[in-house]
Amino acid sequence: MLSISGDEMPRPRKSRAVAILGVDSLSVSERVLLFCVASDTDAIKAGVSSATQVMILKNLLERDQEGHLAITDFGLRVLESLIKLNAEGVRAG
Repeated sequence: MLSISGDEMPRPRKSRAVAILGVDSLSVSERVLLFCVASDTDAIKAGVSSATQVMILKNLLERDQEGHLAITDFGLRVLESLIKLNAEGVRAG
């Protein structure tokens, strides 16, 4: 009989979308803020406005000429990956 210890067990691999875009490195607040900006939902009412600076530094959000938050192209790709992972039933993070 073959015995496998916990150290020998294969680790689950993250999907390609998670690995490439770093979706798994986003906190819940950051994910919610990304959805809020993309859907023009008030992030303050959602309670996630504190993640704004971090999201700008991660190049997921930016300020437009009027100072409003806008999603970057990279942020849009990350959001699309989150939606796709959810549709596939894959849990990111």
